[in-house]
Amino acid sequence: MAKSSIDLGDLEQNIRRLDSQIENVNEQMEKMISINLTLQSKITELMIKQIDLIESLKKMIDLLEEAGQEEEEKVDYITPLKETMETLVSKQDELLTALQTIDKHITREYTREMLTKALK
Repeated sequence: MAKSSIDLGDLEQNIRRLDSQIENVNEQMEKMISINLTLQSKITELMIKQIDLIESLKKMIDLLEEAGQEEEEKVDYITPLKETMETLVSKQDELLTALQTIDKHITREYTREMLTKALK
């Protein structure tokens, strides 16, 4: 009988330790979910700013084109600048696409998986 009470005591202690570990894991999951949501928010803000920047660059290119059309001189200063600006806009578009892909990946993989594990 003494042996079974020792085994039950060890079992109770192991259960308490397991409960503590589960609680720690749940706390970590909550922190990870919070960080993930913050990250998604920041990525969204960055994408909005990228879109604004792209629009501003396109407006600048349009203004440069207008100025170039009004210019009667044979020397072409606008074309290299226009090409550079178009390259920048292209790179901004690529960056925006990459950020959107990252956001989709984070949303699809981590949120769904973390919430599923946290609810179990």
